[in-house]
Amino acid sequence: MLFLKHLALAALAALANLRNFNFVLMQSLTWSIFCRVIDNYGDAGVCIRLAKDLASKNQRIRLWIDEPKILNWMAPDLDSNISVHPWPDLPTKEACLVDVILEAFGCEIPQFIQEEISNSIFTDQKSKNRYQRIQWINLEYLSGEAYAKKNHGLMSPILSGIGCGATKWFFYPGFEEGTGGLLLEDMTRRKILASENTVQKSVNTLNIGIFCYHDAPLHCLIRELIQQFNNQESTKCTKFRVNVAAGQAQLKLKNEIAPLHVDSLMQDKKAGFSFNYLRYMTQEDFDDYLWANDINFIRGEDSLIRAIWTGKPWVWQIYPQENHLHLKKLNALLELLVAPAFVKKIHKDWNTTADEAVNIENFEFKLPDVSDTEIWSNWHNWCRTIRIKLLQQRDLSTQLVSFVYDKRQKTVEY
Repeated sequence: MLFLKHLALAALAALANLRNFNFVLMQSLTWSIFCRVIDNYGDAGVCIRLAKDLASKNQRIRLWIDEPKILNWMAPDLDSNISVHPWPDLPTKEACLVDVILEAFGCEIPQFIQEEISNSIFTDQKSKNRYQRIQWINLEYLSGEAYAKKNHGLMSPILSGIGCGATKWFFYPGFEEGTGGLLLEDMTRRKILASENTVQKSVNTLNIGIFCYHDAPLHCLIRELIQQFNNQESTKCTKFRVNVAAGQAQLKLKNEIAPLHVDSLMQDKKAGFSFNYLRYMTQEDFDDYLWANDINFIRGEDSLIRAIWTGKPWVWQIYPQENHLHLKKLNALLELLVAPAFVKKIHKDWNTTADEAVNIENFEFKLPDVSDTEIWSNWHNWCRTIRIKLLQQRDLSTQLVSFVYDKRQKTVEY
């Protein structure tokens, strides 16, 4: 069985190399990717990773972003095929003289660009077919819900207003065949394949990565970790290192939660329980951070995918929405990935905000005991199983380029 698993992984690697060879042979197109930074840089993170992966596939990318300064720390060294531009408020040739317009997460491209797309429609005099020179694609948010597969690849004719007559296509990332797949760079794929051939070793330190929104029940998590640390047998004591990524949650943890709980719950083993507060990291460094942890608490879309590729236990805090609509999305993902019951319970509790937790009688956030090797092994095996499954579908940028080339052969449809 292990031999067949490695054989399948080798086949996936060979297939990836073949696809890359095909991309080299394809015509290089010029793309304008439009991105707005909302509040937590997640949208920008996805767009930057996508731009880099498309550039590696022989595509020329113009990234239009309303906060370009964040690239100074998130992605300081970009491919020469990528140029970065501030969000255009006035007409500019660089934004319009392109082959593909990618509108990320409903950010709504400027009206002058919508008009340019409409004006790019022409009729071939020989075939009398109508074509749209500039392809317009709306990259949607990642979801495990059924609508992602149902709506992926659908077109939306613009019937009125600016851009009337143009066609927009909807592209849905996803976790199953029939969707647009997930971002997966060749370098990450090679790292995954190499990790599948390594034997997991027991460690004396449990590294816990925390990257969450400020309203996560952080105080409950820290209380749980310290209690587990203190309850260990002294002869089998595992050290706990809490690695906290930069952001609002780090400030809250560092200044409010950690001092309170360390003083009140720690016993005489303080040297074995530590907090490591990290600076803002490049995307490559952030990926290394996730791989170095034994369990990752992550948030949003981009870090979820990066945590999945590590094959290690992860707990996802989904971006909150009104009326708890985000919980439906969370549950759909966990059902699709056939998560164990204890993983579902952990996610349910972790997505209870700190304010909500205060009003729930006897609320506790519990993790499997560090000494329970069986349940931790089950969690780890589930993570590796879904990783292998997701490796089998075509990645996001591969599908996106294929989609673009396919639609360029089609007439404008109504």
